[in-house]
Amino acid sequence: MPTFEVHPDISQARTLAKEFYTNPHHFEAAKEKLFAPSWQYVGHTDQVSGSGTALPLTLLENYLDEPLVLVRDGEARLRCLSNVCTHRGNILVNAPCKGGQVALSLSRSAVPPRWWLRAYAGVQGGEGFSERIG
Repeated sequence: MPTFEVHPDISQARTLAKEFYTNPHHFEAAKEKLFAPSWQYVGHTDQVSGSGTALPLTLLENYLDEPLVLVRDGEARLRCLSNVCTHRGNILVNAPCKGGQVALSLSRSAVPPRWWLRAYAGVQGGEGFSERIG
C-alpha cells in the first residue's frame, strides 16, 4: 500500500487521491492492516452469560467475514475462537446454544478438533461424541 501523506499545516493539506477510495488493492490492504489486527466489538458478555453458552457470529460481516464463536467454558471463562472446522472448512456451531447443547449444535459436516471441544463448554471429544452430534 503506498504511503499517503497529510501535510501537518491544514491550510496546505490536500484530500487523498480518488485512487485511495476506489482501488480494490487499497481496500484489501486496509482490511488487513487496519481492522484485522485491532480490537473489534462483537457482542456483550450477557449474550454468553452461563457456562457452556455459545454464540456464533461473523466479525465485520460483509467486510472481513471472519466466522467466530463466543463461549463461556466449563469454568465460566469467556473465550472467542474460530468457528471454522480446520479439517473440512465448515462452520462448527450453527446457532446460539446453552450448556450441554453445544454438542447438539455442532454442524454435522464439521469435525471439531479435541482442543476446540475442551475449550467450548468442556465437552470431551472421543468415543461416544459422534453419537451425541448425530
